[in-house]
Amino acid sequence: MSRLSILTAAALLAACATDTPPASRGGGGAFGAALLVEAADWSRAEIVTLSMVEFAFDPKELTLRANQPYRLRIRNDGKLARSFAAPEFIRGSAVRGVVPLPGEIRPTLTYNDVPLSAGGAKEMSVIPVAKGRYEMKSGAFGESMLGLIGAIVVE
Repeated sequence: MSRLSILTAAALLAACATDTPPASRGGGGAFGAALLVEAADWSRAEIVTLSMVEFAFDPKELTLRANQPYRLRIRNDGKLARSFAAPEFIRGSAVRGVVPLPGEIRPTLTYNDVPLSAGGAKEMSVIPVAKGRYEMKSGAFGESMLGLIGAIVVE
């Protein structure tokens, strides 16, 4: 292996190495997600709050506009730890990251399952791209069957 190849490989590995969890970095499933995240004016992002309690979302349905940046504040106002899941929505979106809000202690490793402590909250910076209706639910075992299910509509 040539010296240039070794240096190139080392540079690529260094660029990929990070101590931040995956959900704190930009990405998502939408085509060109990283470019969309970079180009967005996040200071003008609309704040939308979603509350989870024992077996219900409030509101039960969110309506978002395609290609607009949002700061989705997901709160667990219930007494049990749970998680927010909307994998199809995430696949059709560009995500800037997920950050814990004061009082949250559970780490987030992926966008597809955002764990929330009882009384905790996190904020997901997201640009919905693909229009459609997407299911949102609790990722905690059995809670969807008990009614913790809703929808995100992207227009």
